[in-house]
Amino acid sequence: MSTSRPFPLNELDRLHPNGFVTLGKAKSTTYSEPFYVVATEKEGLYFYVRHQQSVELLVYYHWNQIPDELFKSDRKNDRTYRHKKNVVLTIFVGDEEGKEVAKLIEQRKKISLLARPWYRKILGYRSGTGWKMLIASLVYFSLLTGLVNGDDEKDKAEPVKTEQINTLKAEDQSDDTKDDDTDDDDKAKKEAAEKAKAEKERERKAELAAQKKAEEEEAAKKAEEKKAAELAAQKEAEKKAEEERIAQEEEAAAAEAVETDFANCTDLRTVYPDGVPSTHPAYQDKMDRDNDAFACEQN
Repeated sequence: MSTSRPFPLNELDRLHPNGFVTLGKAKSTTYSEPFYVVATEKEGLYFYVRHQQSVELLVYYHWNQIPDELFKSDRKNDRTYRHKKNVVLTIFVGDEEGKEVAKLIEQRKKISLLARPWYRKILGYRSGTGWKMLIASLVYFSLLTGLVNGDDEKDKAEPVKTEQINTLKAEDQSDDTKDDDTDDDDKAKKEAAEKAKAEKERERKAELAAQKKAEEEEAAKKAEEKKAAELAAQKEAEKKAEEERIAQEEEAAAAEAVETDFANCTDLRTVYPDGVPSTHPAYQDKMDRDNDAFACEQN
């Protein structure tokens, strides 16, 4: 629904974002003026009356509280639903929102057309229009009067009766044509509304799919960046560990080089009291005076 509709429609849209709003009336209300009906697919029907700066909830009918079998009848743009002889509710169906409300009601309930009274089947009374019914009454009264007056008045009354009957037939045909035109217009409007609704739903699904794809791509990108950062950190740690190992080896080699360079046996014995064999790095020929392959041994 649009959020730019006038008060109280925008307020009802806020209260029921998934509902349809139209004018109407419930049987249990005492207000004489029309009020607003909000129909929702799951909850049912809400009836509100408008105040100056607010809307008041008058009555709420869950779908289970509405009789399962209803009779419907239309008068201009109003549709009345009856259970047996009692009016249950009346709604305005002159706009798309009203038609959606009626659609929800008629999907939920078993609907039958209200049978016409016997006199509504008589020529001139079919439309239920007051002035047409008055003319029909005058015509039928004149016919009855002609029959009572006898054959002497028959020739005089016949042209008038024929003309009046033709007028009634023409009016009924006009009413039927108007009804057909109205049905065609309603059907075309309904098809256009359903088409627009389907197109809007397709656009919404496409938007959601595009949003989901973008989110998935963003998540994949972040995962790839995280993986690359972890790999770089691992390589950096390995490089640092290798540098530390090399430094330790160089330090150990330097320390060993210092410890193996002695001037004489006195210096050597300060590190190696028992002397060193010829296989030791600190061994020197000059310190092995008895040539037994062992330098600076204790005698």
